[in-house]
Amino acid sequence: MSGAARRTLRIALAGLGCVGGKVAEWLLDPSHPVHAVSPLRLELAAVCVRDPGKARGLALPDSVRMAGTLEELAAADADVVVELIGGVDRAGALVAAAIGVGRDVVTANKALLAHRGPELAARAEAAGRLLFFETAVGAGTPVIDVIEDSLGVCRVRSVHGVVNGTTNFILSSMAERAGMTFGEALAEASALGYAEADPSLDVDGHDAAQKLCVLAQLCFGQEVRPEDVATTGIRHVTPSEILDGLEHRLALRLLASAELRDGRLRLAVRPAYIPRTHPLGQLNGVRNGLWIDTAEAGGIFLSGPGAGAESSATGVLSDLARVARLRAGGATAWPLRMARAKGRRGLLGAAAESALGNAPAPSPRLRGRIETALAD
Repeated sequence: MSGAARRTLRIALAGLGCVGGKVAEWLLDPSHPVHAVSPLRLELAAVCVRDPGKARGLALPDSVRMAGTLEELAAADADVVVELIGGVDRAGALVAAAIGVGRDVVTANKALLAHRGPELAARAEAAGRLLFFETAVGAGTPVIDVIEDSLGVCRVRSVHGVVNGTTNFILSSMAERAGMTFGEALAEASALGYAEADPSLDVDGHDAAQKLCVLAQLCFGQEVRPEDVATTGIRHVTPSEILDGLEHRLALRLLASAELRDGRLRLAVRPAYIPRTHPLGQLNGVRNGLWIDTAEAGGIFLSGPGAGAESSATGVLSDLARVARLRAGGATAWPLRMARAKGRRGLLGAAAESALGNAPAPSPRLRGRIETALAD
């Protein structure tokens, strides 16, 4: 690699939607803080979009190449490919191709990582490439960075999280306004831009299950897939169930749980009552949070916005700055924790309801429980 190339990190970007457009805007803005913290000059070199004629409110300079296909983008003169198109098949082909021709990769794609994360991480590690994905779980909240680096020396015993902004907005809105139904709260979330036109991925728990897979792969070193997660959404939550919890000082939230117990990893996404005194029980609106229990450091709580283009774009830029720091420092290899995820033995698609779980569940139908570590 030439000296000029070492001074510049050339970026190829797939997708100019809400998040991709914001990433491109900030990369093109020399006053954005990312340019001050990156040891390499960050340069947007190429982009690829599904519909090149669509108005996006973003003027790309002539120096930015418009690639006609994802294959062209992977082969573009760039150092790192940013994948923001979503899905599994096309995105997976792009990431694999980029790694294959010597590119580092940044992705926000939780579905891709849930289905193919360990495989792609192993490919990247074998090729001496970087694969970063901060935005895939916590948007701009540095969840992945903390797990990979700060908690890398710890043994994780359990992970509990409120990891979907749409469902958290719906459930906290139902709690704040007595009698509000699920349908009414969903309509408000849609009007405010917090819910997709088809909200099924969120409200049926699949988005949270995909994120839980990424977390479990990192924390427990097992190859976990969405079908391993016992998943229940929030469509059938009623106002009375919300009020039942409030009477007992409990918040009803969509809880994603992974717990290692008796050598088995228990995985679940389901509505659960959480004590209002616990940090997870205090999350309202689109705010998300993660409670990680470790053998060495005890309980760690991370929280931040779980939705929004700016928050997600912040996570992407933090990954790009990390790539720049490693490459500027001469890194030729980087151990990728997800590449260590092997096997699927001992997985139990069942709620992490340990014998220690004593939080009351007033509703006979929603038996959500949580460890006493999260109780008063």
